[in-house]
Amino acid sequence: MLMQMVNIVKGSKDKEKKLRFDLQLAMLIIGGIILAFSLGAIEQKVSSDTSSSDQPVAQTTGEILPLDTNGVLNGDYSSVVGTWKCDNGASITFDTAGQVSYKSKKGKISKGLIYNARLLDGRLEAQFQTKGGEVVSIFLIPTGTTSKYENQSYQSDAVLVNSKTSDDNHPFYR
Repeated sequence: MLMQMVNIVKGSKDKEKKLRFDLQLAMLIIGGIILAFSLGAIEQKVSSDTSSSDQPVAQTTGEILPLDTNGVLNGDYSSVVGTWKCDNGASITFDTAGQVSYKSKKGKISKGLIYNARLLDGRLEAQFQTKGGEVVSIFLIPTGTTSKYENQSYQSDAVLVNSKTSDDNHPFYR
């Protein structure tokens, strides 16, 4: 097709210059479109990676659902969405996509996606990995669960966090 276009305008130098300009312009536009799509994909990847922002990750409706460990195990995080707090000032926030934002009692923020979830003795154990590479274990404990690990029975839904910066003797509640 390009050769046909070149043959049509071969007789005139002005037409040939215009064709070159048009082809260069078309290539520039195509390159810009490819670049825009590439940057969009990069931006999406970066925004889904872990970060150290103070912004919460959850969008809640205000409705608190009972903790559903089977739902979380199957990728439905609606029963944990929101911010959970403990008595030492730390907090953990979940969003509907399984993104976790953990704020330690010292104010350090760690973010990551839940992975490696499994049910163990009535509670859900999972991990998330921070941008710095630290693996943080979390335990989702439904109301009424008696834990042989913490030696107590939970009268309301709770989350335990076990990392270098936390004390797992301080459960998180909503």
